Amino acid sequence: MPGPADRAECNRQLTEIKAVVTDCTAALEYAPRNLKAFLRRGLALEFLEKYDAAALDFKSAMGIDPSGGVASEGLRRVTAFRDLAASLAD
Repeated sequence: MPGPADRAECNRQLTEIKAVVTDCTAALEYAPRNLKAFLRRGLALEFLEKYDAAALDFKSAMGIDPSGGVASEGLRRVTAFRDLAASLAD
Protein backbone atom coordinates (compact mmCIF):
# COMPACT_ATOMS: atom_id res chain seq x y z
CA MET A 1 0.00 0.00 0.00
CA PRO A 2 1.49 3.37 -0.98
CA GLY A 3 2.29 5.79 1.79
CA PRO A 4 1.99 9.56 2.05
CA ALA A 5 5.36 10.16 0.34
CA ASP A 6 4.21 8.19 -2.71
CA ARG A 7 0.86 9.99 -2.73
CA ALA A 8 2.83 13.25 -2.59
CA GLU A 9 4.56 12.32 -5.85
CA CYS A 10 1.18 11.68 -7.46
CA ASN A 11 -0.04 15.06 -6.25
CA ARG A 12 3.11 16.70 -7.62
CA GLN A 13 2.39 15.24 -11.02
CA LEU A 14 -1.14 16.63 -10.76
CA THR A 15 0.32 20.01 -9.68
CA GLU A 16 -1.49 19.80 -6.34
CA ILE A 17 1.47 21.45 -4.64
CA LYS A 18 -0.13 22.19 -1.26
CA ALA A 19 -1.21 18.54 -1.07
CA VAL A 20 2.43 17.54 -1.68
CA VAL A 21 3.47 19.57 1.37
CA THR A 22 0.68 18.04 3.48
CA ASP A 23 1.48 14.46 2.42
CA CYS A 24 5.20 14.86 2.94
CA THR A 25 4.65 16.36 6.37
CA ALA A 26 2.50 13.33 7.24
CA ALA A 27 5.17 10.96 5.91
CA LEU A 28 7.82 12.67 8.04
CA GLU A 29 5.69 12.24 11.17
CA TYR A 30 5.90 8.47 10.66
CA ALA A 31 9.43 8.31 9.28
CA PRO A 32 11.48 11.37 10.32
CA ARG A 33 14.41 10.40 8.04
CA ASN A 34 12.38 9.85 4.86
CA LEU A 35 14.65 11.26 2.17
CA LYS A 36 11.97 11.30 -0.54
CA ALA A 37 9.59 13.24 1.72
CA PHE A 38 12.21 15.90 2.47
CA LEU A 39 13.12 16.26 -1.21
CA ARG A 40 9.53 16.35 -2.45
CA ARG A 41 8.42 18.79 0.24
CA GLY A 42 11.49 20.97 -0.39
CA LEU A 43 10.70 21.12 -4.09
CA ALA A 44 7.04 21.91 -3.37
CA LEU A 45 7.98 24.66 -0.92
CA GLU A 46 10.37 26.08 -3.50
CA PHE A 47 7.50 26.19 -6.01
CA LEU A 48 5.38 28.00 -3.40
CA GLU A 49 8.26 30.48 -2.93
CA LYS A 50 8.74 29.48 0.72
CA TYR A 51 12.49 29.54 0.34
CA ASP A 52 13.51 29.39 4.01
CA ALA A 53 11.37 26.32 4.66
CA ALA A 54 12.56 24.71 1.42
CA ALA A 55 16.18 25.32 2.45
CA LEU A 56 15.57 23.53 5.75
CA ASP A 57 14.16 20.50 3.93
CA PHE A 58 17.04 20.40 1.47
CA LYS A 59 19.52 20.63 4.36
CA SER A 60 17.72 17.79 6.14
CA ALA A 61 17.89 15.69 2.96
CA MET A 62 21.62 16.41 2.71
CA GLY A 63 22.00 15.24 6.30
CA ILE A 64 20.51 11.89 5.29
CA ASP A 65 22.32 11.62 1.94
CA PRO A 66 25.28 14.03 1.73
CA SER A 67 26.04 12.99 -1.85
CA GLY A 68 22.52 13.79 -3.08
CA GLY A 69 22.61 16.16 -6.02
CA VAL A 70 18.92 17.05 -5.92
CA ALA A 71 19.18 18.39 -2.37
CA SER A 72 22.40 20.36 -2.92
CA GLU A 73 21.12 21.85 -6.18
CA GLY A 74 17.78 22.69 -4.53
CA LEU A 75 19.57 24.39 -1.65
CA ARG A 76 21.67 26.40 -4.10
CA ARG A 77 18.55 27.51 -5.99
CA VAL A 78 16.45 28.52 -2.99
CA THR A 79 19.37 30.40 -1.45
CA ALA A 80 19.80 32.34 -4.70
CA PHE A 81 16.06 33.04 -4.95
CA ARG A 82 15.90 34.16 -1.31
CA ASP A 83 18.87 36.51 -1.81
CA LEU A 84 17.33 37.89 -5.01
CA ALA A 85 13.98 38.48 -3.31
CA ALA A 86 15.71 40.25 -0.42
CA SER A 87 17.66 42.51 -2.76
CA LEU A 88 14.52 43.43 -4.70
CA ALA A 89 12.72 44.28 -1.45
CA ASP A 90 15.41 46.80 -0.49
